[in-house]
Amino acid sequence: MTGALGALGTLLGPYSPVPDVSQEGSRVTTLFVYATTVSAAVFAIVVLSVVVFALRGGRKRISPRPAERSLAAIALAVAGATFLLLDLPLVSAAQKDLAEVYGRIPGGADVIRVEVLAQQWAWNFRLAGNDGAFGTPDDVVSLNVLRVPEGRPVVLNLRSKDVLHAFFVPALRLKHDAHPAGTTRTWFAVREPGTFEIACSQFCGFAHYRMRGTLEVLPPPAYARWLAEESAESAFRFDPANPAAAWGWEFVP
Repeated sequence: MTGALGALGTLLGPYSPVPDVSQEGSRVTTLFVYATTVSAAVFAIVVLSVVVFALRGGRKRISPRPAERSLAAIALAVAGATFLLLDLPLVSAAQKDLAEVYGRIPGGADVIRVEVLAQQWAWNFRLAGNDGAFGTPDDVVSLNVLRVPEGRPVVLNLRSKDVLHAFFVPALRLKHDAHPAGTTRTWFAVREPGTFEIACSQFCGFAHYRMRGTLEVLPPPAYARWLAEESAESAFRFDPANPAAAWGWEFVP
């Protein structure tokens, strides 16, 4: 069943209103399409049953007891079908995705590590510079713009400066909370270069609608040049007396 669901996600991905550029995004598309389709079918069955019994009861004046028994039988059948057709496949597919992809944070030299600090109403991003270490003068810090290379895994450490936020990139089928109580982790990899929207999907105050950012995916050579230039510029501009520039933390692997 999970293999069939995966094929469904791959098939329907290109027809989504928001393009799927994530290496694993078809998994989320699959679960969403399947859950929506089965839920719509169950809803249609329930509505049709209610209409049929309402019309029968109005015309034939059937006694309440047989009608109640019939409705109870239909409700039981619909509940059982929902469990077998919706809940079990979704739980099975979700557990498989968690074990194979989302529950395993990539490691190694190929990984791009990013610290994300959310605040009302902006996204702060920090990447380790050429020295590969956080909390050093060449850290590359940006506001509302995250640049990453195409094809390489990107691991995010997320925190919040104030209230609960949610890092949401529709084109990656990725949504993950950032809260002030600790560090959360997630990861993604992008299949093609481009510019994609970052939003906050958790209501975080009166200017929530303004909390938007941009994900820029660059070809690997262009990303390497950009990182080298920005790292050198950051080291040149570094001011140890400016505490606001040192908001980073020890990266959680």
